Amino acid sequence: MEVAVEISGPVASIILSDLGASVIKVEQPGEGDTSRGWGKRFPSGETSAFISFNRNKRSMTLNLKTEEGKEILYRVLEKSDIFIENFRPAVLKGLGIDHKSVKKVNPTIVYVAISGFGLTGPYKNRGSYDLIAQGMSGIMSLTGEQDGPPMPIGFFLADFATSAYTVIAIMAALMMREKTGRGQKIDVSMFDVMTNWMGYQILGYLASGEVATRLGLASHYLGEYGTFKAKDIHFNLCSVTNKHFKSLCQILGIDELADDTRFNSRQMRQMNMAELRAILTKVISNMNGKELLKKLTKAGIPCGPIYDIAELASDPHVRARKMFQKVFCPKVGEIELTPFPVKFSKMALKIKPPPLLGQHTEEILESLGYNQKQINEFKNRGII
Repeated sequence: MEVAVEISGPVASIILSDLGASVIKVEQPGEGDTSRGWGKRFPSGETSAFISFNRNKRSMTLNLKTEEGKEILYRVLEKSDIFIENFRPAVLKGLGIDHKSVKKVNPTIVYVAISGFGLTGPYKNRGSYDLIAQGMSGIMSLTGEQDGPPMPIGFFLADFATSAYTVIAIMAALMMREKTGRGQKIDVSMFDVMTNWMGYQILGYLASGEVATRLGLASHYLGEYGTFKAKDIHFNLCSVTNKHFKSLCQILGIDELADDTRFNSRQMRQMNMAELRAILTKVISNMNGKELLKKLTKAGIPCGPIYDIAELASDPHVRARKMFQKVFCPKVGEIELTPFPVKFSKMALKIKPPPLLGQHTEEILESLGYNQKQINEFKNRGII
């Protein structure tokens, strides 16, 4: 069950629903999840954000500020395995829907609290979004041109990373419950997740005392690893071994560089990476990038073009991997969604369209034992 807004909570429950979980999304009557109001809009009014983050779910509207709304929620929770919420710690506690309250209703439930800074620590009551986590974790300090300002990654990196870690934690908690019969609370902090992702940079600082800085298109570790500009395109080159480097020099027509004492080992290339990158940048700038990519790929050197979204959507490999699947949405018509990205040999995963606001409220209430008279009364009083 999901009582969540924005991205981290909804995407975590997407992953669970993709894998077969029955997810009930609880939304505010008349308003719904905030993602219903942002993103690119289809002519029908549906937004790309909501559709992307809420496939495979059922929507139930509940006014959780009313006692009746909370009572209905508790009835659902009695039968639920997982409860996901994505608010600041004080929000649901003020409504009486914190872990302590939910545990009384269902002692074996896995209660998941996702927030910007977690349930403890001096920042616990601060609001946060993806951008704040990117900035405070150090990621932005490493992104951008060397002499330019810090820059964020161009999509919701912190939200999606937090969602993935949330699902891993849920799976571990469910396995523990199978062994012990006990539920538990999971405290997920977006800031913690991003700090974890910066672990190798943090260790580098602890080892050397040096603070890594922005290098633009270059790498912190190798001169022949990074983004380069040819005459026609930018592309990414990931030459990391001595074999790669020797082949790269042959393809670029600078064979002598492979035996140059400044560059004839990975350690020496790292020590002289700025000098090496300057040489490679000059040579590559005079070459046809598309042709160069073909030669590099044939030689087994990892490389790739830099796509825009349209190029990604039309890539034959992406299509062959079935990373776009057609789904019929009631208000929008047939659209393509990106499914769960992992392939199983024994599981066939299907995508269902995201729900209309409150689409399944009556269905869920009936399954809980409420009759039509009670349901109509809930509607009249704005409880659903």
